[in-house]
Amino acid sequence: MAEALNRIQQFPEAHSPISDRTRRCLVNRFPYGVIYRHDGNTITVVAVPHLHQRPGYWKPRV
Repeated sequence: MAEALNRIQQFPEAHSPISDRTRRCLVNRFPYGVIYRHDGNTITVVAVPHLHQRPGYWKPRV
């Protein structure tokens, strides 16, 4: 998980866009993703969902 957060911090625009304002970074070796927003100098983690269970449950948070 720490590796994914470091990658997001170093390269916030490098990960897959999910919508206009959110992106997803995959966590290595685990079926999780980090859903986040990048607004200028601020990175906000919205959710860390399991990618095989209840897809999209985090969307109301955005």
